[in-house]
Amino acid sequence: MNAFPPPYYPTRTRTGSNSLPQTQGQESTEHVFQLKDSRRQPWATLRLFSGARSPKSLPTFYESDKINGILELDGDSSIKIITVAITGRLIAGARVDDIKTFVNVMHPIWSRSSSVPRTFSTSEGVRGSRLTGRCVWPFSLSFPCRPIFRSGEVYQLPETFGEEVTIQYELTVDISRGMFRSDDHIRTAFSYVPCSIPEPSSALRQLAYEERIPIPDPGVDVEGWKSLPAIAVHGLIAQSRPAEVQVTLSLAKPLSYTRGSVIPCFLKFSSLDVQALDVARPGDSIKLYLRRTIKYQRPSDSKFNWNEATKDVCTALWWNPPNTSGGTDRAVRYLEGEIQLPKDLKPSAKVEHFSISYTLVLYLIEMTGFRTIGTDLDRPLLSEPVRIVTMYAGGPHPISYLEHPLHMIL
Repeated sequence: MNAFPPPYYPTRTRTGSNSLPQTQGQESTEHVFQLKDSRRQPWATLRLFSGARSPKSLPTFYESDKINGILELDGDSSIKIITVAITGRLIAGARVDDIKTFVNVMHPIWSRSSSVPRTFSTSEGVRGSRLTGRCVWPFSLSFPCRPIFRSGEVYQLPETFGEEVTIQYELTVDISRGMFRSDDHIRTAFSYVPCSIPEPSSALRQLAYEERIPIPDPGVDVEGWKSLPAIAVHGLIAQSRPAEVQVTLSLAKPLSYTRGSVIPCFLKFSSLDVQALDVARPGDSIKLYLRRTIKYQRPSDSKFNWNEATKDVCTALWWNPPNTSGGTDRAVRYLEGEIQLPKDLKPSAKVEHFSISYTLVLYLIEMTGFRTIGTDLDRPLLSEPVRIVTMYAGGPHPISYLEHPLHMIL
């Protein structure tokens, strides 16, 4: 196997907390939604304050946020009740029966009836049983981040999603009137981001990140890696001589990884036949993918069959490690690598009728000088479930050791 230079170890500043994103106490983005009369003059205005980067973007709320807003409208004696509602829905098809509501929270703003709670307002026109003049209500809603479902399970709500199925969150202001009068509504979809945090890395890996040095391999940092059972690959060298290569995959622990960061991985190849390692060229014969699986049920399906869609979202890149605890034994070869996770990768999630899960799958590729026997190349050699999260653990953040240009990558 060709020798490649070691990766670049970038300078990083230690970060001591996961720094959950919150809009409280920070400058937030104002989003304005209006209802207008026949003269194109606004008579009702909803202002929402969120963590979105632009007023033109959808309002964005994180798990730890309050949903803060202001409702302003011109008083009208026909109005009976005003409410604000938060709804989360799974949309699994075009039929109405394929829409499943998993969050529904209603907050009263004002009611003609004195028995219904009212949101505090300093406006004079809201005090009686009729709305008059300019009426203003500030409100602050708590988002039910971990609702309890009929099964009794407590779930973390999924992030806004829209591919095979849609996870949609919506805020609605309902302005209800009496009989023979039409009601009015202000609606906006919003983006929701859960705050999921991994457990800390091992002490040795954290030290490597802090000191900007290579992370210790599985032979040194036993607690920092999960080494999967070795897989025996049988084959023929030069179409005649049988040989066996043992493949061991190690994954950085814990098996929870923050999107936008990396998954460190390590491969060990061993054989009693050194020539098998030479002709097999481990760097060219292995592919490690991060596979996403979407599972969902259509509520209209009386049999509640699960639908499934899989996608390989990213691939590991490999290099020869600068040194290993295994020394220079010619009967053993090592590869160090990482999977770079996209910043917009959806986190693992599960609610009733819907889930997003991830698995690392290792495939063997057909080799020129080593013809495999008894190995189905269309099936993974092994797989391991992992979790994708949205936040960092405390301590130094994981470092990507790949340098751009990628001349050391196999």
